[in-house]
Parts: sequence; structure tokens; C-alpha cells
Amino acid sequence: MDTQIPKTLAQIAPEVKPMAEFSVTRVVYHRSTYDTSKVGYPSNGPGDTYVYTAEKDPEFESFIKDLLDQTRVNDAVTLRDYIGFRLDQNRDEIKRIDALGPMYRAPSGSGVNTSFALFDGERELYEFQPDLRRYSGELVRNLYTKTVAAENKIAAEPFEDGIPRKADDIMPPPPQKSE
Repeated sequence: MDTQIPKTLAQIAPEVKPMAEFSVTRVVYHRSTYDTSKVGYPSNGPGDTYVYTAEKDPEFESFIKDLLDQTRVNDAVTLRDYIGFRLDQNRDEIKRIDALGPMYRAPSGSGVNTSFALFDGERELYEFQPDLRRYSGELVRNLYTKTVAAENKIAAEPFEDGIPRKADDIMPPPPQKSE
């Protein structure tokens, strides 16, 4: 008799699959600085928006496929399924998945805000902040490197091991897991 206790709600919930089909043809990375104490925030400067497409990187399609299939949202479903649920407007599944992990909180004070937007042609599929507490897998972090490299702007920021040295300005570091 198997008495193993399920580790997550996703393992005991009935499996539901999204109906929506989509493809990602473009990724837009946007970075803005903000200071909520000033009128007119956020402030954007040149080079704050990068676009990643198949025309700029021959590995685009395979990388995006891996990103969608290997990245997990709150350790419950793949990023592909999560976007599919959002396109289906399946509020019950979205609510269930979102309840399993941290939600994005709007920043206060001043700092840097970043986001990725995934597009199918001109239609925006999904925009997300690259919070590594919510999205598991190295491909989310690698998406920044690929996007900036596609714009040939790697020389603008010093990189170390494929990650910007000031990576915490771009996305928070992964959480430390206690054993």
C-alpha cells in the first residue's frame, strides 16, 4: 500500500489541461527605474527595452520551447500550461496555482522594476516579473541573458558566468532553501 504523502496541492488536484494553443514569436524585456516620491515615475532611459526574436537568435524556438516546458509556476504547472489557463480565462485553475506561491508585490520607494512580455505576433500572451520564488528553473534567468545578447548589448554590462554582475538589480536572487 502506498502511503506517500503528496508534496504539493498540484499532486492531489485533478489534472486539468488548458485548451488554448499559442506560439511565442517575440520576447520583450523592459527595465525601468522608479522613485515613488517623485511625480511622473517610472523613468525610462535608452536601452531599457530589449527584443528577442528568431531573427536575432537561431536558437530562439528551441530555447522558448524549453522555457515554456521546463519552467514551473509555483512548482505546480509548466509556464506553457499557466499561460494557456490565462488565455482560456480559467480563473479556478489560475487561482489555485497562484495560491501555492508568492504573488508579485508592487515596489515602493525607489529601485528597478523589470518584466518580460511574451508575444504571439502582435498579441501579448503574458507579462511577468522574473521572480525566481515563483518561477523555478534556470531558463528564466537565462532569458535575460539571451534577450540582451540578441540586442548585441552584452558589452554594455559586464557579465560573469552568463549573468550580469548586478543581477540583483535585474531580478532577485533565487531563494535559499533550508534543509
